Amino acid sequence: MKKSGFSQWFKGIKGRLLFAAVVPVIGFAIVFFVALKGINRTNVIVKIAHETLIPNSIYLGDMRVSRNRFIGKAFESLVFADKPDKKEKAIKAMEKTNDEFDKAYTAYSKAPFIDGGSGGVKKKKKKKKKKN
Repeated sequence: MKKSGFSQWFKGIKGRLLFAAVVPVIGFAIVFFVALKGINRTNVIVKIAHETLIPNSIYLGDMRVSRNRFIGKAFESLVFADKPDKKEKAIKAMEKTNDEFDKAYTAYSKAPFIDGGSGGVKKKKKKKKKKN
């Protein structure tokens, strides 16, 4: 009995060559889709960093610098307690750094924050069932 040409084709050298040519293509396709999924996740992480982490870090840095300047100027005003002109200058600088701190704090409080429980990814809210 003669088998059909189609099944016979896969048992010979032609089928083996076809298999050897197709397997790498399938492997590359799998690797491509895994890499694409990883790139998409990285894109989400970078977007979150640019929208929340970086601005918040900048505002916190500005607040820290203002606080340190305030402490330095407060110490300077205490050192020059007997020299009113230098003391007044230090007090004005303290007021200026306090305004800078308030400005940075206002910007920080208006900036978006990452929800601590979800790692920055918003979860879908479950719909509550209505009771009749």
